[in-house]
Amino acid sequence: MISLAGVAAASALVGTASSAAAAPTGCAARQVDGQNYESRCTGGTGEHRVWARQYVPFLGDLDCFGPWVPADSVSRVTCSIHQTVFVTHQTRG
Repeated sequence: MISLAGVAAASALVGTASSAAAAPTGCAARQVDGQNYESRCTGGTGEHRVWARQYVPFLGDLDCFGPWVPADSVSRVTCSIHQTVFVTHQTRG
């Protein structure tokens, strides 16, 4: 019985820790120039990264991801010189 209570208590703590993490807020992504992209988040906790997709003739889509950075930082990536399909961001708590 004691070991089951310990497992239940540990599970409750793990559940609390993961649900307490909040995703970044106030995020925006943009194309800086022909091949550079960035995302910024102004609040929250957790991490974000920029995600840009380009179209490369005869090959298809090329996805470029910046590094995961804290909410107060800027995620940057340099991609190729091809046509930009979209620029967005991803978040994780």
